[in-house]
Amino acid sequence: MVTLKDIAGEAGVSAATVSNVVNGNISKVSKANIIRINKIIRDRQYIPNSSARTLAAKSSHIIAGILVGKSGRNMLKDPYNAEFFGEVVSAVQERGYYLMIRYVDSYEEVVHSLRSWNVDGAVFIGTTGTYIKKIREAVKIPLVFTDSYTGTENINNVGIDDFRGGVLAAEFFLRRGHRNLGFLGYVPLRREKNVVTERLDGFRSALLKQGIVMEEKHIFWADSYSPDHLAKVAAVLASGKSGISGLFVSADILAISLMEVLSKQGVRFPDDISLIGFDDLPIAANIRVPLSTIRQDVAGKARIAVDLLFRQIEKKNIPPENIMTELSLVERESVKVKNL
Repeated sequence: MVTLKDIAGEAGVSAATVSNVVNGNISKVSKANIIRINKIIRDRQYIPNSSARTLAAKSSHIIAGILVGKSGRNMLKDPYNAEFFGEVVSAVQERGYYLMIRYVDSYEEVVHSLRSWNVDGAVFIGTTGTYIKKIREAVKIPLVFTDSYTGTENINNVGIDDFRGGVLAAEFFLRRGHRNLGFLGYVPLRREKNVVTERLDGFRSALLKQGIVMEEKHIFWADSYSPDHLAKVAAVLASGKSGISGLFVSADILAISLMEVLSKQGVRFPDDISLIGFDDLPIAANIRVPLSTIRQDVAGKARIAVDLLFRQIEKKNIPPENIMTELSLVERESVKVKNL
């Protein structure tokens, strides 16, 4: 049987370094060593002792919740992630299972986590098409992805029509008399089709049907890991030089953060600028100027994802499903009616 010391010897590192990689404590381990150690682990089919004990049982009764993003960040501070996985925890526990939440920022970490813990299945947030293809090839357990856009066939996915969400936002602005519009979204982790780009494409498409071409300089990107990016966007909008009267924002929490920054600079909502968010998180209705937004049922999506996962666990070889949940426009006070 391959031991941790064997892996360390082959990789030319200490046993402590290998242990850190196995347990996900990689903040002080170089990327080169992480890649080398994970390759040896895969090649030698090394399984930690804790997992070996689990393998003796028919089922581990563990479900993995995987959030893909940059390591070292508390991704449950994001209200969307917190609401989604809060519901997943309840749904998993109702079935007598345990949920293991794992933050990962690479395909290798995903695969290693799922293999070493011998989980019965996994639910994902934030996975790109490239990762999905690799994960499907490397891991042979039931997997459910959410909000995924990928060319990989035969995957289980629960999502919404993000493109239509952008269309709904544009149409609402147009009905309220807005013509000079902009968009703000989080910078995607990878340059692939995703929920943010789909929301933007739907928004632009609806405007174009009315003969309105949104200027590229009116498309803004914010890095969720760098508040300075949002400050730069706010500076452009606060100056009034852009002429933008309405902004579609790809997430409620981003819209609310922007409102806080702009309010400190004397910008009034919706008098100076109107906003539409996305998600309809509980906080959206309880801020000083309640936010108009595109509503999706986050808790319902989580429940559907868990139900789908357990159908795959309990009934082997059933066809994968792609389930689309409903969305709608919620009208509140953040969009001004302009004279047509």
